[in-house]
Amino acid sequence: MSPVIKLLRPSHWLKNVFVFMPLFFSGALLSRELLALSVMAFAMFCMVSSAVYCINDVMDREADRNHPKKRLRPVASGAVSPSLAITIAVMLVVIATAIPFFIYPAPSRALLLVAVVWSYMLMNVAYSLWLKHMAIIDIMIIALGFVLRIVAGGIACAIYLSSWIIIMTFLVTLLIAMSKRRSDFMIQERAGNPQRESVKNYSPLFMNVGIGILAAMSIFGYIMYSLSPSGIACSSEYFYCSSIFVIGGILRYLMLVFARGEGDEPVAMLTHDRGLQLCVICWFICVSIMIYI
Repeated sequence: MSPVIKLLRPSHWLKNVFVFMPLFFSGALLSRELLALSVMAFAMFCMVSSAVYCINDVMDREADRNHPKKRLRPVASGAVSPSLAITIAVMLVVIATAIPFFIYPAPSRALLLVAVVWSYMLMNVAYSLWLKHMAIIDIMIIALGFVLRIVAGGIACAIYLSSWIIIMTFLVTLLIAMSKRRSDFMIQERAGNPQRESVKNYSPLFMNVGIGILAAMSIFGYIMYSLSPSGIACSSEYFYCSSIFVIGGILRYLMLVFARGEGDEPVAMLTHDRGLQLCVICWFICVSIMIYI
């Protein structure tokens, strides 16, 4: 893989599938027009998230050189210059900003979608500059980024978002962010390197307790959603049955984090672990049947 492509981190575009959640739960996933609008929002977030990675790698290049894995990133290793990374980031943001104005006949909806995407970008730039040094706030910023993804998906297709979807997205992604912090802490401790600013304010005990609390809240939140009128309305009265796959998936994730120390790369976990893949596929099939059949 070329250094420039590696800089964009295309494997992390998988995170942007959250954009499709409003369309999926609305029961309109088979609508070609709405699906095309969701794909547009997905493409916008892929470009902007890659731009954010470029900026983040430039900001973190010195700290990354002390990390056993992150030192191989293109900017930290010297394969891509900081100026080139920033140039690529600007180009991606400009293209992402222009896309909706060619799609929507009325500029108001395009402006709203661009506002959400820019909010995501500016929030992450602020994260790269100083918010990542503030414990708790740093992981909340990461979780809010996923919430903005589903908000963008709802705006793109003019779909009302249930408060439960927003709450569950925030809880699950906060759990993943906390697990990533724990893994970063453990990796640097084993390597004997100085702790990065983004993790040195945490402690293993605090992170272990936090992960347990967030896992329990995520499971509870999903079960409550599956039993709520809005959850039943979008699927069936047996929607709660899908919670078994959510429970299995979260338990499998916790096993990988605590027993194998794999929480530092959440996307890699999903793309390589058969257990997680099985839980996600079974959940998707189960919920799809309830919503679309």
